[in-house]
Amino acid sequence: MLPSKVSAPSAETALSPPITLDPITCADGSLIRLVLTHDLIHRWKNSVEPAAPAAACPGWITETVQRLFGESPGEDPWRREHSERFLLKAALVAKILQLPNDRLLTKN
Repeated sequence: MLPSKVSAPSAETALSPPITLDPITCADGSLIRLVLTHDLIHRWKNSVEPAAPAAACPGWITETVQRLFGESPGEDPWRREHSERFLLKAALVAKILQLPNDRLLTKN
């Protein structure tokens, strides 16, 4: 049954870039799941209440980010793209879907 009323997309949804999957990603079913989940979390992140201080973020996130980037300058651009809300939503989704936390954060 179709809904009786379809609402227009919000400004954020209307401006969301499309999710693209390259051939390498499509060849690996588990990678498709990670990439889609990661990109959908970017769209869902605003469904999480604003975070309290950074301490509200699960410890595995800080540990994972430090392990992934170490002293490299890549952490700053990654942090700009992944807000506290994204990280909190990612932690929740990873737990629900039983996905590996570190792979979910980086899509690889």
